[in-house]
Amino acid sequence: MTSPKYANSVLLVVATATATLVVAGCPQLVEPDGANGAAEPNAAATVENHAPVADAGPDQTAVAGEVVVLDGTGTTDEDHDELMYFWEQVEGTPEVTLEDGFSSRPRFVVPENLASESRITFRLTVVDGHDVSTDEVRVTLQPG
Repeated sequence: MTSPKYANSVLLVVATATATLVVAGCPQLVEPDGANGAAEPNAAATVENHAPVADAGPDQTAVAGEVVVLDGTGTTDEDHDELMYFWEQVEGTPEVTLEDGFSSRPRFVVPENLASESRITFRLTVVDGHDVSTDEVRVTLQPG
């Protein structure tokens, strides 16, 4: 008797200057077909997956000193898979530090020392263990 093997695993690596997120997906069980020992997908274990749909929420405007809460709670997954969230600033200055950057609702405080209006963009990456989806949100920052 031969042992089952795994195929079609998903591995996602998201790297930024400050963090690396590695996500290993759920493998598909395969078993030898018996004739020539080649691995064939187990029909009972094969399940079609639908990719999640990331939603980073509406664009926002905030004034120096305010707390901004990004909102990925509109993200959906047709299969109701457990979702993992990863937020990163991808554009603009000043660079801000997100609290709870792996949650659906991370937050940051707008720096007090803004000399002029600026815009920063965040990317939300959502993983359901099989597929990945992204969305972006822009935040306009205004001096106090």
